[in-house]
Amino acid sequence: MSTPPFLLGAALLFWGWQTGLLFIAAPAAALLEGARWVDWRLELEQDHFNRLWNLTFLLSLGLGLYLFFAQGGYAAVSQFVQQDAIGVRSESLRNFGSVILRFVQCVPATMLVFLLAFAYGPHRTLPLLTFSLIYRRGLRPEASSATRARAFSAVNPIHPFLLLLLLAVCATNANPRWFFPIVAALIAWALWNRRPARFRPWAWGSALALALGLGFSSQLALGGLQQYFEALQNRFFNEFGQSTFGTEQTETSLGSIGRLKLSGRIVLWVQSDAPGPPALLRVAAFDRYHQSLQHPLNRPLPSPTWSATQRKFEVVVNSLRDPATVAERERDYTWVLNPAAAPNRTVTTIGYKQESEAKLALPAGTVLVTDLTASIVGLQTNAMGAARIVGVETLAIMESRYAANGGFDSPPTIDDRTLDGLAPADARAVAYVAQELRLKGADPKAVIARLRLHFY
Repeated sequence: MSTPPFLLGAALLFWGWQTGLLFIAAPAAALLEGARWVDWRLELEQDHFNRLWNLTFLLSLGLGLYLFFAQGGYAAVSQFVQQDAIGVRSESLRNFGSVILRFVQCVPATMLVFLLAFAYGPHRTLPLLTFSLIYRRGLRPEASSATRARAFSAVNPIHPFLLLLLLAVCATNANPRWFFPIVAALIAWALWNRRPARFRPWAWGSALALALGLGFSSQLALGGLQQYFEALQNRFFNEFGQSTFGTEQTETSLGSIGRLKLSGRIVLWVQSDAPGPPALLRVAAFDRYHQSLQHPLNRPLPSPTWSATQRKFEVVVNSLRDPATVAERERDYTWVLNPAAAPNRTVTTIGYKQESEAKLALPAGTVLVTDLTASIVGLQTNAMGAARIVGVETLAIMESRYAANGGFDSPPTIDDRTLDGLAPADARAVAYVAQELRLKGADPKAVIARLRLHFY
């Protein structure tokens, strides 16, 4: 292998760490790097490599089909085609995009068998026809000399595989703090042995540092530009696409002076089995606050935004009844959202819906939901505790049973326990309040109690 020692192994370990495939990456890294120190080689000919590449192609195709059908790709495409609601179609495109990203993350694993055969094989390069069925089928005796030259040009598959690993890592959002430093180190490591001899090391290092600095600055600028376009998208949907705020992003007017909007229109009927209904009904939850970004033309956006990072909706498939006991064409219109909790309160909501999919207003601690109209096709939830129904008729009557220890939102992640996602001024304000309330090191229940008292 022509790559520097341990570079390929380090890239494999980084790929496995970022994609959750470390159990594959670790032994592969040890075997590939071990080929440098082992004299034993396999007796492989060109035909063997052709067949191995065919196998690699079939493995990649099988991986793509598996992810398409098993990881929600087919459901996303079907939902996009069948549903007219703009929210459903937007979520379908996002789900399909996540399937593609997962394919990019996993596709290096399909090439490991081929790479191991090459590393322990007798050749240091392979002809281009190894990787092209077109060249193999079209390389006839009457082929031109230029075609033959291209078909037999030497290729070291280790180099494109290293680039593929970095591309797969770029398709993940895990460990964002370490992403750029490690990628920059791997790129510098790879280019160091390829630096031109006419340049002195300090000059080459300065040029590389400048390039990496520009790359880091561009990354920050692209992140800000992405937030800007997300805010514009949110404004567009708020003004033209939907009558209420969304479960993915919404604007806020905290600190702004506005007029009190009074309306006699009934939005939702609520009936509770207890003397008093729930204090609040939750439609959405957000975990990212973005201040007004500076417009490229030095014009600020009108409002800050709240957004949800874990916005992907998943279909709820479990119900109170055993699917094996349900007769054909008989559906159960109760969806269990938290099988571990026992509900002790009930609230019924009645509302008119304008689209085929609609967001649900649920009390805190919801355990299960029942469609009393028997018209809903499916129910979906996300990790932020939001729920929506699909295929609803004009009138939706939902019975929600809840308990103090219920709920279906996910536990806090590492991003929820840090201030890195906030603007510096907001982070300082939150840290000041946390210090004032003595929250550091306190029990989570005590922290919640102090925060509730503070806001009261």
